[in-house]
Amino acid sequence: MSVSMMAHIAGAETFVDGLLQVYGYMIVLATFDTCFLDWVLFANIKRVRLPGTEDMDREYHQKWFHVKAMLPMLPVFAVGGVLVSLMMTWIW
Repeated sequence: MSVSMMAHIAGAETFVDGLLQVYGYMIVLATFDTCFLDWVLFANIKRVRLPGTEDMDREYHQKWFHVKAMLPMLPVFAVGGVLVSLMMTWIW
């Protein structure tokens, strides 16, 4: 299911509605990735880490590093939101 379809099903009818919903979806996904995958899963379970990084315990527990890596992506999410919202208003 595409993000534009999800926004349409959620009730977005205008470009601004779609933009806000898509940007919200992306923020939730990035927050889940940072808070759960990076801070909990990868930091505590060595079996799910990327190959070659199994012994990097100290690096995986640096929470601020993961937040700093996510923050520059916020403008990229906005651009993605604009593109998907344009698609949503054009297709639906």
